[in-house]
Amino acid sequence: MDQERKDLQKRIVKLEEENGQLKSDLDVYKTIYLHAPEPMILLDSQNRFIDANGAAEVFFEMDLSKLRSKTFFDFLYMSPYNGFEHEEKGSIFKDERLIELEDGKIKQVEVYVFRDLFPKSSFLILKDVTSHKRLEWERTMHLELFNKIFNQIIDGLILFDESGNIVNANPSFCKLMGIAEETLSELSFHQLFSENEQGKYRHFWESLQETGSFFGEVQLTWGQNVKFFEMSTSSKVYNGLYISILRDITEKKNMEQEKLNSEEKFRKVFHGTFDGMLLWKEVSKKGKDRNRKVSIVDVNDAGLSILNVKSCSDLQEGKVLLYLIDQEGKHEFLSYLQNTFVNGEDGTIVRMEVDKQIKNIEFYSKRNIFQDVHLTIFRDVTERLKMEDQLRKSDMLNVIGELAAGIAHEIRNPMTSLKGFIQLLKGSVDGYSMYFNIIMAELERIESIVNEFLVLSKPQVVHYKMFNVVQIMKETIELLHPQAMMENIQIRTDFEVENFPIYCEPNQIKQVFINIIKNAIEVMPKGRFITITISRLKKHFVKVSIQDEGSGISKDKIKKLGQPFYTTKERGTGLGLMISYKIIKEHGGKIEVESELGKGTVFHVMLPIDKRRKKIQWSPQTK
Repeated sequence: MDQERKDLQKRIVKLEEENGQLKSDLDVYKTIYLHAPEPMILLDSQNRFIDANGAAEVFFEMDLSKLRSKTFFDFLYMSPYNGFEHEEKGSIFKDERLIELEDGKIKQVEVYVFRDLFPKSSFLILKDVTSHKRLEWERTMHLELFNKIFNQIIDGLILFDESGNIVNANPSFCKLMGIAEETLSELSFHQLFSENEQGKYRHFWESLQETGSFFGEVQLTWGQNVKFFEMSTSSKVYNGLYISILRDITEKKNMEQEKLNSEEKFRKVFHGTFDGMLLWKEVSKKGKDRNRKVSIVDVNDAGLSILNVKSCSDLQEGKVLLYLIDQEGKHEFLSYLQNTFVNGEDGTIVRMEVDKQIKNIEFYSKRNIFQDVHLTIFRDVTERLKMEDQLRKSDMLNVIGELAAGIAHEIRNPMTSLKGFIQLLKGSVDGYSMYFNIIMAELERIESIVNEFLVLSKPQVVHYKMFNVVQIMKETIELLHPQAMMENIQIRTDFEVENFPIYCEPNQIKQVFINIIKNAIEVMPKGRFITITISRLKKHFVKVSIQDEGSGISKDKIKKLGQPFYTTKERGTGLGLMISYKIIKEHGGKIEVESELGKGTVFHVMLPIDKRRKKIQWSPQTK
């Protein structure tokens, strides 16, 4: 009996110890249950909420009292309601479900179901995998998107590892290089660089290792296929691999080369042509047309020579300014060029002041030979215009010569008859000898005039000899002295030497002196002076200057002197000066005229001392 009591007491003590341990374990489980981060819920056999921990209240966004009025199936979204009933007792069931909260928010959870862990109840642990699933979905979508872009982008794409071995390449790159994808995946990146390009490959690889990226132009070769690419490479963008994006610029490179070749050809033509070429463009401030100016791009060598400019930069920087001259005055060349270009005037000949000399420049322009760059071509036509003027004068002289020959022929025939009959009458009729002498003198004068016409009509046989030009002048002055006295005009002379022999035809030179001095007498008011000087010019020329004190001649009229039938006198014919110019030219000399309105005119006659010397011919450099 006592023994049984003792055994009972021991069992009671043991049970109390076990009970205490159970209470302690229960407190631990309860603490875990209440403070676990995962939602935990207890459902009855009808799947109604019996209990829920704090994490579950947060998850469902609802306190326990309200949860107890709900079933678990009330929160299931697009899921069957009989998902847990068929599970064996004491088993653990895992599933994924979508939970819809009262506000419509959807969460994705992993559900761990413990059947009959407690009598007639189920214990559920929920794991919110919404964020994880979203990340996984995004990763899948990104991978699919990457694959679509990788395979469909028109630029070439290459994936390669840290050893340079090609892992993958998109179809565009395979097509560009003409390589099968299977072949390409067996290659190393450096194999696409030719032997001559290996240095560039090393530079690319070193840059990639140092900075993790590379951007530049590369040339890739496979067989006979050579391509140029703009390549952008980044490191470890996908699974630790490198990716290169390659844009084909082969056609662009070829076009640039063709452009360079074209520009080189243009440069050769530009600088090799004999015409001046000027490239220029319009620049404006704030887009206002009225502020537009001309900017020089380039001038070729011929242009610099024509404009007498040392370098293009002198024009660009405004160190040299060029001016055009017209009836309205001086105009800055570039502004004039722009105005004529805008107004549509082209093919214009203008007078330009170049290094204190006047040149006749012909120019025309072409718009936009390059983008916003215009071309003006110009040439010096000064000599051409002089030649054209001489040709016009020559043509006119030919016409006048033919006319003069006809007139002389028609006059000489009846004049011969008149002279013959006058001589017969002179011998048979007495008392009229004075009249006959006057008639014969006038007939001889007519014959002299006719002979002047014949000078124009055909080349004359001229007998040159060394003759004193001072003596020719003295004879001319003596011949014209009576006419000068009648007009109350005095002739003054200033001869450097009294004996100045030149190789000439004396009568023709006398005719020139007569024409010039006679013109001076006729245009001067009474009581004035004619001054005649003769001096040596340089070594091989003599200069005869005849200066009057008349009203002077304008510059425009001076240019026309010597033209057929052009005269400044009311009753003049213009033939005298024309013949004089012709005679002096045939003697290898030159007539120059200086005049000032209101003060008078000076005729300078320059003659070679001995024209038999072949190289002795008057030119402006002789001055």
